[in-house]
Amino acid sequence: MQRQHERNLEILTALGEGTPVTQRALAARLGVALGLANLCLRRLASKGLIKVIEFPAKPSARKRLRYVLTPKGVAEKTRLSYEYMAYSLRLLRRTRGNLRETMASLHAAGMKRFAIFRVGEAAELAYLTLREFGLEPVGVFDREAGGRFLGFPVRSLGAGRGGDRRSHRGDVRSARAAAGRARRAGRARRQVRHPEPPDRSGRAERKDGAMKRDRVRPIRWPAAS
Repeated sequence: MQRQHERNLEILTALGEGTPVTQRALAARLGVALGLANLCLRRLASKGLIKVIEFPAKPSARKRLRYVLTPKGVAEKTRLSYEYMAYSLRLLRRTRGNLRETMASLHAAGMKRFAIFRVGEAAELAYLTLREFGLEPVGVFDREAGGRFLGFPVRSLGAGRGGDRRSHRGDVRSARAAAGRARRAGRARRQVRHPEPPDRSGRAERKDGAMKRDRVRPIRWPAAS
């Protein structure tokens, strides 16, 4: 189903509820900008699906608009609703098929323990697929704990990993700091140059040479008188 058709269906459904709706409220309901909501309303009015009524008629009063469905708009709303239902059923069957294929391969590999993360319609489909294989989820997890889903208590993701998420981040920071200190210590060891041992052999030779020179020093005898 095209995105524009979805927006038209949402607008026609909102107008068909009978309560007055402003353009700003429609924009918030569609999740679009106010200018885009105005453009969608103009397109529907140009096709004769809605009727725009201005009130009050006093010149000094602020002009306000009211949007009403026409018979043609009611027929278009019914057609788009049927189209959206058919699209949703096709998407549901496709999703169930993908889940069955994935679960069949995992079940054939010997996996027996499964957990459901996040609650909602997709989680309900995953639970139904697990039941088709005779399996029960070991738990239901979400970002925040609280409430129950399909009879299971919803636990936080940190509880499933064996600790609080903040303590996990603290452990990671401590490990990174220790690794940084180790790298800095390694660089410091590489930068230190150990002095070479003194050459004692040369010093010994110098001493020996001096001793030899002392031993071979000539003796001067006193001159004869």
